[in-house]
Amino acid sequence: MTLITIPLNKLHQKYHVFKTLNITSFFILSLLSTLFLTACLEEKKVEIKQPTLKKYERIPGEIQVLNGTDILGMASGVREFLMGKGYDVVETGNASEQNYPQTLIVYRNPEWDGRQFLEKNLHNPLTMVLENDAKLVDVTIFVGRDIQEWLTK
Repeated sequence: MTLITIPLNKLHQKYHVFKTLNITSFFILSLLSTLFLTACLEEKKVEIKQPTLKKYERIPGEIQVLNGTDILGMASGVREFLMGKGYDVVETGNASEQNYPQTLIVYRNPEWDGRQFLEKNLHNPLTMVLENDAKLVDVTIFVGRDIQEWLTK
């Protein structure tokens, strides 16, 4: 058996060269990959589309919504629904009575333009005209229990 001996200084030189090549290779590869990724990012432009919101025409006139039930939040729910349809709800609150089985629309301004659309949106509730000389609002809606069926769906 022949024993090969390599002088220690030669082994150290080989290791040093190998170590230098690895570090140099690492930096070169890092530089090339950075340049490549930068070039890819510059070429690729991503276009982000903004979501389109369904727009409703604003319906002129002011609406008051009063909760005529003992169910909390019904007037607010109707307000959000109507505002989403373009109506201007200026006031919400509770009616003096909390026992309305069916929704009642009271037109304070009989010439109000939104009448037909409002009745359709509220699924043809009871209506009446009760003119108000002060005309603080055009319409007062007394929310009844019937609205709960379709409002919560």
